[in-house]
Amino acid sequence: MNKTKQRKLDRVKGNVLIVGVDASKSKHDAAVRLPDGVVLKTFSFNNDLTGFEKLAQEVLRCCERYDLRSAILGIEPTGHYWEALAYWWEEQSGTVVLVNPMHTKRAKELEDNSPLKNDKKDGIVVADLVSQGKYFECHLPRGVFAELRNLVFERDRCQNQRTQVINQLHQSVDRLFPEIAAEFSGIRVKTYQRLLRKYPEPKELAAVPVGKLTKMLRKWSRGSLGEEKAQRLIALAGRSVGVKEAASIIAAEVKRLIALLEWIESDSSKLKAQIEQCLVRTPGAAMLLSVPSFGPITVAGILANTGNLAEYEHPEEALKLAGLNLFEISSGKHRGRLRISKRGRAQLRKILFMAALRAARRDSLFRQYYQRLLDRGVEKTVALVALMRKLLRISWSLVRNSQMFDPQRLNATQAQKQAA
Repeated sequence: MNKTKQRKLDRVKGNVLIVGVDASKSKHDAAVRLPDGVVLKTFSFNNDLTGFEKLAQEVLRCCERYDLRSAILGIEPTGHYWEALAYWWEEQSGTVVLVNPMHTKRAKELEDNSPLKNDKKDGIVVADLVSQGKYFECHLPRGVFAELRNLVFERDRCQNQRTQVINQLHQSVDRLFPEIAAEFSGIRVKTYQRLLRKYPEPKELAAVPVGKLTKMLRKWSRGSLGEEKAQRLIALAGRSVGVKEAASIIAAEVKRLIALLEWIESDSSKLKAQIEQCLVRTPGAAMLLSVPSFGPITVAGILANTGNLAEYEHPEEALKLAGLNLFEISSGKHRGRLRISKRGRAQLRKILFMAALRAARRDSLFRQYYQRLLDRGVEKTVALVALMRKLLRISWSLVRNSQMFDPQRLNATQAQKQAA
């Protein structure tokens, strides 16, 4: 048995009351389990201070009646509804652990040999899983880590909104003026946006004098575009096959979407600046920024999802949180292929995947490790996953040991493995 699992079992064995909670928006359901496995009671409580105090009173009453030394709150995290309870319980000097909803789903039928699902039953299942050590430790972000998480998540929402707006803008422009897209590399080009905002309809652009449009293009592009581009755009506008019916309505939509896109990009830039300022105050950020393939947004994304990496006893805990822990399905003589579980935070895996792509470049310090895997016949995707795992392990080690990244140490380790 590994140390992590033993530590989890030690925490829940003995004179410990276990409370399993199934969280929901307005009301939570709890099941109180005694050390001998008997479910003492189940009850509901509101997702507010009165409800939390009711839970605390019930737990205290049970502990005093059965002479139990402490209580552990196990929660099945559903959306964001569980966070307020977890923070409140921790602030009352209580211990909070989390149970993977997938584990709860798989264990339900073991409870009563029935696919029955209800909140009361879920609380009992959560309590049983906690008693078996089948939970993961709760690392609630506090202080600067909480600030960083909210800033990163807000920026991600901005990026998602930006993608939606760009898709809508492409659709509207394709209907109104399909020929113009070939003249620019993408909708992110500022000259393209300003041109569409001023002349969204082809007939408007076709009526603009060449000299006037040339001056505007030179100003918007800082001299990189001129008369030749202006003539071509005006010619395309005159021959456009864009939709003519209700063109003014579509044109108004284009202007609105461009204005919205500019606002989102401005907001995203402000959030990025705030994230960089926050990193200055974040423990461990300086160590991660010393890794060649990590930029501020990558470091912020990692720490926003993991919290303080120094709190993790072993790198496998961080890998499991990211869903990068390995498993295989084997039976008899059949040996299954090693795969990652993907039962962790998808956002963290995405951040690490992008970092691994940068680390796999030819001018990267990690290229030798990646190339060695390819030379052994490992598929590119599998090699990238291995690189993701390596980057997260390095991150944990740097923060845990308060060390900056040392390229010489990495090269020495790679040379030893290559020699072996």
